[in-house]
Amino acid sequence: WRVRLPFDHLDHHRNYLRKLSAYAQVFDHENSLSHRQDCADACLQMLDNRAPFGTYNVVNPGAVRARDVLERLLEHGLIHEMPELVPGPVGGTTVSPAKMLATGVHIRNGLEAIDHSLENWTRNV
Repeated sequence: WRVRLPFDHLDHHRNYLRKLSAYAQVFDHENSLSHRQDCADACLQMLDNRAPFGTYNVVNPGAVRARDVLERLLEHGLIHEMPELVPGPVGGTTVSPAKMLATGVHIRNGLEAIDHSLENWTRNV
């Protein structure tokens, strides 16, 4: 089970949402993301569904641009100004959740998971 840029509603230094909020300059890349609870639920669903052994990208469907995340952070008041968006030397990383979804896993898309996390943001964990 491979996760990519984990996040949730908890204000923690390893949370992708918090990391983005801390920078003055951000590479505007598109990435696949993994909401931590959705990821755990998806793994349990794969066990329940007796998914074949193998490598699975456990990510929320729909790649997300850093710009989209930052706009949501701004809307929710978690940042007060938009960081400078700069082109990065290398693009982001998107991976396909198709193999995971083919096992019958139900998981919300990345933007829904981000919105839910920001609506339920808990500071100073």
